[in-house]
Amino acid sequence: MDWTPPSKTTATVTTTSTPTTAPVPTDIAEGTNIKCAEYYDVQKGDYCNNLVLKFGISLDDFLFLNSGVNQNCTNLYADESYCVAPVGPINEYPGHPGYIPPTSSVPDVPYSNLPKATYTPPPITGLPQHLPLAHGTRSDCFAYANGADLDVDITYTYYKSVCDALAHGWGVTLEQLQNWNPSLDTSSEDCAPEEGYRYCMKGYASTVTGGPPPPTQTPSSVSSGSTPSSTQLPIRDGTITDCNKYEAVVSPMTCASVLKENGITIAQFYQWNPEVGEQCTNLWLGYRYCISGPTASSTSTTTSPTNGPQPPGPTQAGEPDNCNKWHLVESGDNCYSVAQEAGITLDQFYK
Repeated sequence: MDWTPPSKTTATVTTTSTPTTAPVPTDIAEGTNIKCAEYYDVQKGDYCNNLVLKFGISLDDFLFLNSGVNQNCTNLYADESYCVAPVGPINEYPGHPGYIPPTSSVPDVPYSNLPKATYTPPPITGLPQHLPLAHGTRSDCFAYANGADLDVDITYTYYKSVCDALAHGWGVTLEQLQNWNPSLDTSSEDCAPEEGYRYCMKGYASTVTGGPPPPTQTPSSVSSGSTPSSTQLPIRDGTITDCNKYEAVVSPMTCASVLKENGITIAQFYQWNPEVGEQCTNLWLGYRYCISGPTASSTSTTTSPTNGPQPPGPTQAGEPDNCNKWHLVESGDNCYSVAQEAGITLDQFYK
């Protein structure tokens, strides 16, 4: 079988010649550039958009080559000739955006002589704004919700109040809800959060992921007055090291129940456990707290007013001497319920 080599092929190179200037027609429109490769005599019914499509030119370039036509193309006249193709690259036309004169040069400017930037970024807007906490609401909660978002309709439901529905929906007890938000009277059928405030809906607990960091203090630092073991809860960070007695705080315990059970004042509890705050708003469950300091007595001091009724039981430190009415706190009481029963505001009660 004879083999025949393929014939040699040569690539064909197509060269594109630069357009030349077309003769200027006698009916050229006013303002039309005479450095033009092609003119078109506009007919009745023509408009700018079909011209740029027909001749493959952008509207901006068409208007540049025909400066007599306004931006809206409302003065395109029939029986007049307009330029529809430039001679060579249109950006080489003087006055066209991006045109650089052939003889121009950019001088070198030392970096030290360059102007400083004066741009000032605009202020960031649109960020979410946190509403203020409701009166007495804890400041160390795991989750908060705005009062407006907690407005639920309990019509035709078995819930006793909006608070009852919220507690059920958030998986918490009414006692927890009121402990975290003293302004909510969960015993009332009218209990409901107010718009314009934030409320604590989830407090920290030892099982909550992302909760407070574990305390640096360990049971080994407990004094001889207590009997620590490996099964005890950790001591809250910041608690005094020479404490005589600790108590584990778990659900559903509250500050009020701890104070009442151990016969101590909130001032003493704060002195021994500074991290809880002066008003005990940062009491975390799942930790042990000092309930008997090295020099403090476990018995509350009763201060009797010189004039007026005698208190029905032990009083906390700082009570006024001229009080004319007392309330014995019982289980289930809170600041809001005491103030409401006495017909005073929370601000007056705190004073």
